[in-house]
Amino acid sequence: MNLLLFRRDEISTAIGNVILRDPTRLTHVKSVLKLKVGDTLRVGILGGDLGMGTLLALASDHAEIQVNVDTPPSPKLPIHLIVALPRPKTFRKVLWGAVTLGVSHLTFIQSARTDKAYWQSAFLTPKNLESELILALEQAGDTQLPQVDFFQRFRPFAEDVLPLWTPNQKCFLAHVSDALPCPTNVSDPIVLAIGPEGGWVPFEVELFQKSGFQMVSFGQRILRVEEATLAFLGRLARLD
Repeated sequence: MNLLLFRRDEISTAIGNVILRDPTRLTHVKSVLKLKVGDTLRVGILGGDLGMGTLLALASDHAEIQVNVDTPPSPKLPIHLIVALPRPKTFRKVLWGAVTLGVSHLTFIQSARTDKAYWQSAFLTPKNLESELILALEQAGDTQLPQVDFFQRFRPFAEDVLPLWTPNQKCFLAHVSDALPCPTNVSDPIVLAIGPEGGWVPFEVELFQKSGFQMVSFGQRILRVEEATLAFLGRLARLD
């Protein structure tokens, strides 16, 4: 992690200090950063600003850190990423890739080629999902959680929800067949849909197209979901 994130309620409003008892973060301070009393580290407030912390005390079961935050995080990319829910290990890679790049909204959906057993993954529990999101933010040096949602039925999502998200957006469907080359450095808000390993079926493509999605690709190369996610985001986004 490249910074430690704290919740607002962890900070004493009187003196601006944090008593850190969480084993994961405490181990990071001791064993990874190898900080000593008086050393500084990058910190952030979840949902707030970034800044610096000073280690005031370090014991076996806690650390005391003085926190001073006054720098806004980098703005999120105006990208809404829709992904057919992949296998759990791939889900984690996609989540981390999107969060570290700064995607503002992630949606995971059922598709015809999505194994329904994937919805039972422990990664999808609220506690584990939040933990992964925070770890990805700490890696990226960010404080702002993206919006993340899930839809387990494709047709109701495509017919009832998707049309609400597409007005005034550039909408792209990653698809190999009959697709145009993926554009670069799109400045407008984007909705990007990435399919499962086997690709979208014709029925799904039709419903996306009804909502204004344009099929785009990198040619005939077949990419894994995590590779496609990073490739398309990197090509479409303005990563200034």
